[in-house]
Amino acid sequence: MVRTDTEGVVCNYPSQGTWSFGDIVLSSEFCSGNIGYVEAVDDELTSFELRTSPDCAGQAFETNYRTWFYFSVSGAQKDQTLTFNVMNMNPQSKMYNQGMKPVYRLGSSAWDKWERIKDEVTYSCGEGRQFQIRFKFRFSSDSPVFFAFSYPYSLEDVKRRIDAIQETVSSKQAPKKDSAIYFERETLTFSLEGRRMEVLTITDYFGASSEREERIPDLFPEGKDRPLLFPEKKYFVLSARVHPGESPAQWMWDGALEFLVNREDPRAKALRRAFVFKVVPIINPDGVARGHYRADTQGLNLNRFYDNPDRTRHPTVWAIKELVVWLKSRTELKFFVDLHAHATKRGCFCYANALPTYQEMIENMLYARLIAINSAHFDFGSCVFSEKAMESKDRNGQSKEGSSRVGIYRATDLVHSMTVECNYNGGRVVNPKPPPATQDPRASPGEMWRGPLPKFNTSIFRDVGKALLVAALDMEELNPWSRVPNSHSKSIAETREWVRSKLLSMDPYRQQILADKKAAQASKAGSAAERGVRRQISLGKAARTLQEVSARSNAEKNGGPVFPGPVKPARVLMVNCSVNKKEAVVAAGEGAAGEEVDELRSPSSSEDVTEDQSSSKVVPLRLLPLPPPVLPSCHSSSLCSVVYVCNSPSLSASSASASPFSLSPLSPSPPSSLCSLPRLSPPLSLSPSCSPRPRS
Repeated sequence: MVRTDTEGVVCNYPSQGTWSFGDIVLSSEFCSGNIGYVEAVDDELTSFELRTSPDCAGQAFETNYRTWFYFSVSGAQKDQTLTFNVMNMNPQSKMYNQGMKPVYRLGSSAWDKWERIKDEVTYSCGEGRQFQIRFKFRFSSDSPVFFAFSYPYSLEDVKRRIDAIQETVSSKQAPKKDSAIYFERETLTFSLEGRRMEVLTITDYFGASSEREERIPDLFPEGKDRPLLFPEKKYFVLSARVHPGESPAQWMWDGALEFLVNREDPRAKALRRAFVFKVVPIINPDGVARGHYRADTQGLNLNRFYDNPDRTRHPTVWAIKELVVWLKSRTELKFFVDLHAHATKRGCFCYANALPTYQEMIENMLYARLIAINSAHFDFGSCVFSEKAMESKDRNGQSKEGSSRVGIYRATDLVHSMTVECNYNGGRVVNPKPPPATQDPRASPGEMWRGPLPKFNTSIFRDVGKALLVAALDMEELNPWSRVPNSHSKSIAETREWVRSKLLSMDPYRQQILADKKAAQASKAGSAAERGVRRQISLGKAARTLQEVSARSNAEKNGGPVFPGPVKPARVLMVNCSVNKKEAVVAAGEGAAGEEVDELRSPSSSEDVTEDQSSSKVVPLRLLPLPPPVLPSCHSSSLCSVVYVCNSPSLSASSASASPFSLSPLSPSPPSSLCSLPRLSPPLSLSPSCSPRPRS
């Protein structure tokens, strides 16, 4: 029977048919269905062999991709048990050895209420790599039952889901209020069979410009007004389902979309306020409708053409790449995330790119680490960031340089360009999920999994999709319910340092980090030397200024010449301000002019006043004593000059009595009372005119 789908496309595919055996009817004749042939094994009609249909079966483009199956069984009686032997699959021994099971849904239940079958599943691989599985099912009612390789999400399911969200968004909010959800739905292009490839624009109205996105040549064929521009927001592109049989990717998309339009969650509100999301639900709508596992209608793996897509042969890949490149040139594009599923590698993880610098790699890996903090099932340890994974080739010789993450990165230099993968069956770890740093009772608590590793289901896939968005919010440090403060690293800065430590085991980033560390040490040493020179110059200027002022004063009083003589060794009074406290250390030292002093000795104590023993920061100084004519009333045994105070060269000590004393600006004629100070004991308080300043 020839059918027509909701977009008017005639669906006459070898992968979709109907077979009747008495009262029992098996069918794959619906959107995303796949069974190519069914045969009854026994006369009692209790056992059936079903053969999957390879992608593009019966065409010149027929491929060897043959794993996805999706069929219904009706006419079985309540409590009847039937046996199904699904044949002609690609070898999937690894997954089934780890407990993989097909899923089922009662026809009378909601479209998304899928469960794994309860009975045992056996598998075998015969000649020619002909893999098959065998399972039994006991019917609990006479209602039809649907069976599938993994949790299905058909093209029609996607359209119904978007319709429902669009209706909810448009009907339950005040239009154009800043906090209102901004939701636009456009046709980006059409597939080879004429199906719409849609793109959703989701944000809030805050920061909306009066201008709209410009029309991009050969895109958006329906000619509707483009979405508004949001010049102050970052952009995030999320895409899914370039491989039709990778239905877990659609469930991740579902979790992200549902969270993004949540009106109550403050994290969703913060996401809409900070980002504009461009969401492409399905890149390969023809393959999804046909029930393909991996290919499009030409038998092509479209995830190998992002490096150089052809508008005629690969219209959907060409369109999404054009959109991303345009966004990178016109907006602050921050993320490109493409959603996938994986049949061999366990867990949920990402493939990301090896970037040129370690600074970029820290940001690249940080995002993945934050996803793991926000999802118990995202396995950071399984994430791949290698250059080898960017260039490796498939068995047919196609390079992964044509994959979405690599092709988009090469075209845009985007740091966050990655594919996120979820295994069909399960993972190898469950992360402890830290509690959020909030007292808001609406926030979900932390999680600590105990027991055997769970099998993945739609809830887990949705949770990972949601975590992708929450992690982006953490990257911007805008998450009101962040879990990072209660994680192992405690802060985004410490998490960056944790990632940096991981890079020390990865070449060439190790060499870059060590080279930068060496350069920083050299620069620090140079800066310290430069600061020392500046201090010496300042002190020298202070000494010369005081010398000149005092000499002139003496000359005027005595009628003698200004003192021209050399600076002689003398005892000095040195005052250093505390970096952290409003205290000063006053100590005496002896030495020749220009001599560096590392330890200062208190006049009232035989103990050295050092950095460890004092609450103040003692800065090594060079002695710059003033010559005797500066203060003629001073004696050789007196403390005769202040050489350094609070990084300011124009301050001296003065007091009417021995203690306490304050620091004041230099006067033209320094008071002789300075020289009459008998013995000073630290610490001494500072006047407001001398506030400590941290060292630069």
